[in-house]
Parts: sequence; C-alpha cells; structure tokens
Amino acid sequence: VDIETMREAERAVRSSTDDVSGTLRVSVPSDLGRNLLVDILDSFMSLHPEVRIVLTLSDSLSRFVPDDIDVAIRVGPLEDSDLVARHLADSWRVVCASPTCIATCGMPKHPEDLAELPTLVLTTNAGPRNEWRLGETVVRVRRYHECTDSEVIRKWAVLGRGFAYRQLWAVAADVREGRLVLVNAPAWSAPTPIHAMYHPNVFQPPRVRRFVDFLHAEVARRLPPDADHATVCSSAR
Repeated sequence: VDIETMREAERAVRSSTDDVSGTLRVSVPSDLGRNLLVDILDSFMSLHPEVRIVLTLSDSLSRFVPDDIDVAIRVGPLEDSDLVARHLADSWRVVCASPTCIATCGMPKHPEDLAELPTLVLTTNAGPRNEWRLGETVVRVRRYHECTDSEVIRKWAVLGRGFAYRQLWAVAADVREGRLVLVNAPAWSAPTPIHAMYHPNVFQPPRVRRFVDFLHAEVARRLPPDADHATVCSSAR
C-alpha cells in the first residue's frame, strides 16, 4: 500500500465530510471515452472538484490493468484475473452502413451475406476483429478495410466504404442524423458487457470507491437496457 493511499484512508476516517481528493487515473477504450465517459467524468469533476483526473484512451487496451491505473473500463468478456470487476451495463453491437453503401450493395437479408460484402474492421493487438456475432450466428467477414482507430472506422462507414460492426453508442448520433442506418436491428444486435476493473486493496482510496459507484449509476442510466430499447434510433430491415 503506498503512502498516499494510507494517508487518504486516515483522512477519510477522521473527516466527517464527503469530500474526496487526489489523483484518479482511469483507462478506457477510445470510443467509450469519447462518446460516454467524457460526459460522466465532467459530472464527476463538478461534484468532486478536488479530484484530479488522468484519462488514458486507447483501442489496444488489454485486460491487464497497470499498477498506476486506479480504474480500467473494459468492454467485452473478462478473462480470469485477480482484479476486482464490477459489471456496469451491457452495450449493444450493431451492424450499420451509410445510405449510399446500402443503395450500392443492397441490404443484406441473412448474416452470411456480409461475408462477401465490403466491410470495415477494427484491428487490435489480437488482430482484426472480423468475426461478428449477429444474433445466434457468427459470421467471418472477408472483404474488409481495417484500421487500428475506431474513429476512422466510423468515418469510413459514413463515407460509404462498407458495413461496420460498432457499439451503438459510438454511432447513435450518426444514425439519428441519417448518416448511418442500422441493419436488421435488433435481430442482429449482440450484447457486450462493460466492466470497471481495479486492483483489490483493503485501503482503496475513497475517490476510487466514489467514482466506481458514480460510474455504475451513470452508465446504467445512459445506456439502453436491452436491444429493443437500443433501436430507438431509426433502423432498416
């Protein structure tokens, strides 16, 4: 246990207020950070102005949480580890494309149709994510452009370069404004868990506990609870 953590724990015991302070180091995938966490952190900053935020965004985050990170937010199935993992909510992956792409390529009727259509794939340290779960079917797409940056994938989709398989919160604004169309949602939507992960520590700083509780409430409030609610945006079938 580092000295700063012990001192903060002592201050919390002595203090009769709810004030928290110190540095909070958070890591999160880029898409989630830009589209959701930035607003949640803004609210947290307003509530706790004495907490300094250090935010790391990356599309290549592993399940490993470095020692200098207080809270890591991860999207996807968890691997076995000694870390504490708190389920925040389920996110929904959706297939989407621009109206131009759909007009050119046609609307896929069956998941297998996507195997031969132009697609856009995010590449991570583990390689290209070219296996898409569409309802009960897993399709391996074969004709794809790939990029390590999720924002480029979104822009390529808007420009009509192919069908993309993205988190709903990453493309919701594009769908609302007509730049992208959801394809066969909710039938082809798939839930993905979001967890907050942190190191087990008897002397967990109050700012970390407060942030994880706040994060749990805010993520649950801001994300749709299921695929039916996820399609409040317009969709195509």
